[in-house]
Amino acid sequence: MSVAPGWYTDPYDHARLRYWDGTTWTEQSAEQGTQPGHGHPGPGSPTAGSPGSAAGFGAAAAGAGYGSAGSPGSAAGPGYGGAGSSGYGPAGAYGGAGAYGTGGPGGGYGPGGPGGPGGPGGPGPGGPGAGGEPDKHRSPALIALLSILGVAVVGVGGYLIWDAVSGEDETAGGTTPPPATTGEPATEPATIEQPTTEEPTSEEPTTEEPTTEDPTTEEPTTEEPTTEEPSLAPGELVGNGETGTAFFVDPDGEALGTRFESAIADDQVLTLTLRIEERSAVIFGGHSPEGEDLRFSASGEGGEFTGDDSRALMPVFGFPQSYLDPAGAWVMEPGDYEFTVDEYGGDASQVVMEVHSGSLVVGVPSDTPVTIEDGRPSVFILHVGEETPIRAGVHGDEDTMIYVVDPELFVYHNDDAPPEHEPRNPLDASVDTDPIPVGDSVIVASTFWGDPTDAVVHIAPR
Repeated sequence: MSVAPGWYTDPYDHARLRYWDGTTWTEQSAEQGTQPGHGHPGPGSPTAGSPGSAAGFGAAAAGAGYGSAGSPGSAAGPGYGGAGSSGYGPAGAYGGAGAYGTGGPGGGYGPGGPGGPGGPGGPGPGGPGAGGEPDKHRSPALIALLSILGVAVVGVGGYLIWDAVSGEDETAGGTTPPPATTGEPATEPATIEQPTTEEPTSEEPTTEEPTTEDPTTEEPTTEEPTTEEPSLAPGELVGNGETGTAFFVDPDGEALGTRFESAIADDQVLTLTLRIEERSAVIFGGHSPEGEDLRFSASGEGGEFTGDDSRALMPVFGFPQSYLDPAGAWVMEPGDYEFTVDEYGGDASQVVMEVHSGSLVVGVPSDTPVTIEDGRPSVFILHVGEETPIRAGVHGDEDTMIYVVDPELFVYHNDDAPPEHEPRNPLDASVDTDPIPVGDSVIVASTFWGDPTDAVVHIAPR
């Protein structure tokens, strides 16, 4: 029974249709969807269920192979074969009765087409093909021819079986294309490109010869550690020549000024004169560049005053911060005082001393305009007639600082004011004290960097 002529999926291009004239494929083809679909014959020979389909390679057994030994094909439902027994039968090899779809009920992979005819069987143990009843009148020449044809297509048979299992023959119309009559596979396998392994280009490494320049052998400059010789000899005195209500005088009676530099040898005591012109608030500060532990004293008719370690007052003088540097602040009566400087352990050291003073007296409360000169604080006396805690502050254009040294030599100081003080300038200084004893205290107003400014010192009870 021949497959009816009609348009079927092109076996060479699944995206197109090709016309089957009932015997062979024609040259007529068209795009899928341009002709009404009729199904298509199964992928075997172009006749469905012809008696005695080509036997497998060798004698074929009935009911074996991929597909089944169905009766002659007829139009039926979808499927890869017909109603005969299918699967890898016990007697046949890989492809027994009909390869890749056999004649039987069921057409191609889509509905409604004529059943696919049994194809030539794969190699098996022998026996007649199951694509229909064995042909009792088949001539030996025909059998030989078919055997040769089976050998030729045995390779593509395996591929077609794999193609049917993997489902790669599905098309837009849901049909499986008939095979080409030339025995070529319906779907050409994709060409697998072998990876191109590029041979590495073995470039000879360019080994640059090092340019051997005659090194200019410079003698290493081995700097000997510079042991600074003392700038001044022990006992030598150098002053700034500035005077105020308090200043230093050398042993010859010459004014040294508010600042002097000198040196002391081991176990030496430097002695000179401190002169107070009028009753003043006086603040002293000393510094050892070598970091030695200096101390000083001033004694006279107005009393005896000793200064030792006092880091709290050091920012007033701009000296490096050191707990070993001496400082002190007092209200002193006028007169000449013997002023001495030595080192606590008797070691040699360079010596720098400064004194700042002021004779102004203010009370509580008060607003006192002051002028802070470059590197020189404003110093004055605060007289307290009744013990009371106070708030002291400095308002100016620069970053100000405030110090209060009470009669018991307790130092209150601050830089930027606490938020609750609400300064006019965020950098204004302000400090609260405990009750200040009755008597005279020292007020010092300065700037953080020693910059000059005009300011106002506010004193108020709290």
